[in-house]
Amino acid sequence: MMLIQPRSTCVTLKSRFEGDQNLPDINRRIDQIAMLVYPQMTALDLIGPQSMFASLMGAELHLVAKSLDPVTSDSGVTITPTATFDSCPRDLTVLFTPGGTDGTLAAAMDPVTLAFMADRGHGQNTSPASARAR
Repeated sequence: MMLIQPRSTCVTLKSRFEGDQNLPDINRRIDQIAMLVYPQMTALDLIGPQSMFASLMGAELHLVAKSLDPVTSDSGVTITPTATFDSCPRDLTVLFTPGGTDGTLAAAMDPVTLAFMADRGHGQNTSPASARAR
């Protein structure tokens, strides 16, 4: 069993490097990125983007599910959520949804998941992993 945990990437070094123009302004709003985790999702659709999002300086990354119970992907990889639908921040910069087949169809028909997506995704940047440029 492999457990995936996000890295925290908040910058807190400004006082040490006070005059450094290359550091981001830590007084600005911290980007809040939520990534939906649900049973039977495609792990690669979550892990690749999670790695990129986790490297963003000044961003907080949340792996969000209905509960904090471990979630198993379609390939058997187990992922431990870091936030629930209720504890996820409301003011998100990005709401990301991984793809898949059977698990994705089930999540897309689940009223609790849909209510969370509608609540947190309203007016925000939403990004399904399977989106394609037209």
